[in-house]
Amino acid sequence: DENPNNNDLIPGVITGNARTTKRARLLSLHHIIQTLLHILQMGISYLLMLVAMTFNIYLFLAVILGAGVGHFLFGWRRSSVIDYNDHCH
Repeated sequence: DENPNNNDLIPGVITGNARTTKRARLLSLHHIIQTLLHILQMGISYLLMLVAMTFNIYLFLAVILGAGVGHFLFGWRRSSVIDYNDHCH
């Protein structure tokens, strides 16, 4: 059914007996939530970059220490699948 050489950005997905349209997948609640979370992640990343660029050593250490503690608490559950869309490695 699927063409392996299809280079569509949003491929159709077979759900049951019906094929959902590309527009329906683009406007799905799941995709909208993922987009909002991506915007939030990028906004926080840029704010942390600006904090680091103030050259205030205490704020810079707070950002580094926070990243380390966050990785310690939540990084142990990282999946082994590489997600090339993830900007935080």
